[in-house]
Amino acid sequence: MKANCQGYGFCLHGGALVEAELAAWFGHVIFHTLCLKYLVPLMGLADDPDNDPNSGKKFKEVAEEKACSWFSANPIHCLRSKFIHEHSPHCCFWISGKEHLQAVNPEINCYFQDDECEVEDFSKSDLGLKAASQRFSAKLFKKKEEPPAEAEQDK
Repeated sequence: MKANCQGYGFCLHGGALVEAELAAWFGHVIFHTLCLKYLVPLMGLADDPDNDPNSGKKFKEVAEEKACSWFSANPIHCLRSKFIHEHSPHCCFWISGKEHLQAVNPEINCYFQDDECEVEDFSKSDLGLKAASQRFSAKLFKKKEEPPAEAEQDK
């Protein structure tokens, strides 16, 4: 309605302006709902239980394999588990890369357990920009390998 009475060919006042705004709003809601109902399902994947790797599994079986679940991804649930219900061990909030911090507690549907991975050593001196550029340039301008001497002798 910012274009109203700005020289674009229409100028509404009073009740006509309110009616136009309401018609635009209802039209948008109807159009949006129809798009969600009919257009979005056409662009999605078909529901095929044969392609679902977790079909037929129970929650416990999937939760043992995957660290992220409804319980571990919900920060309010994790805080409630720790401070209100005082579970021991409490439900730990899932953070990618920190899965090893989650503890198993079947009473609160936390089944995932993992070991801490090895830490990469970044203290090596050859990780600098100069060393990386030398390795890149060596690969880029690598000379064609000459045939071995044995191949020349056989001729």
